[in-house]
Amino acid sequence: MSSSPVPADGDRNGATTIATETATGSHELVVRRYSKSKGLLGVGRAMHSHAFDVGGHRWCIAYFPDGERDEYEEYIAVFLLVDPDVEGHVKVRCEFSLLDQDGEAVPAYRRWGINTFSSTDCGWVSHLIRREELESSPYLHDDSFRIRYDVTVVKEIQTDQVAIPTDLQLHRRLGDGGSATTIATETVTGSHLHVVDGYSKTKGVLGVGRCYYSGIFAVAGHNCCVLYYPDCCKHECSDYNSVFLKLTLLSWDT
Repeated sequence: MSSSPVPADGDRNGATTIATETATGSHELVVRRYSKSKGLLGVGRAMHSHAFDVGGHRWCIAYFPDGERDEYEEYIAVFLLVDPDVEGHVKVRCEFSLLDQDGEAVPAYRRWGINTFSSTDCGWVSHLIRREELESSPYLHDDSFRIRYDVTVVKEIQTDQVAIPTDLQLHRRLGDGGSATTIATETVTGSHLHVVDGYSKTKGVLGVGRCYYSGIFAVAGHNCCVLYYPDCCKHECSDYNSVFLKLTLLSWDT
């Protein structure tokens, strides 16, 4: 995240823009002569696709015709693998889709998840469909079927803050007959504009209960920030976006 200075006391209003930079790619796996692949390798052994590039990293798909492990041996499984020499951690939204004869994803057989890949955790598995379901479906045609893998790599999350100077005071006067009483309440008012740039790319990236932080802004000598939860702050309201205002002791951007 980019760093921006905390506004001075006179600069109590501000704006934060959160921009998630992603790279998206897809790869289609076509399995021909499916019936001849069954029972050929056994449980836990796979055939691999050609390598493809997304987000500056090399990926491939592993296809397990006899299941990825014993407890799921009745399923056809597919695995997304990243080059084991990958440096650091790579945050990825993964989606497998079984395709119909028109090349469209079948909603009942779409599987997605969010995973952080590294040299020690370089794969994500989906138990896509039971073999008997595939064999009785129209998606197996001429002993062939197709799977598409959509990969979205989070490259960078940027937070930028712009200070907007303003200074507001509120004074209220109350009178009673010939005498007068003045009550003066001094307040300091501030506002902060939180802009989410590329909203669709923030959905599903962090998961429930995890958030993005705005830049820190100051109001009345106190440091504040906005917490934005694109997948909500808790599971019981996961169909909502959540925002929180937080007082913080920090004097720099999180």
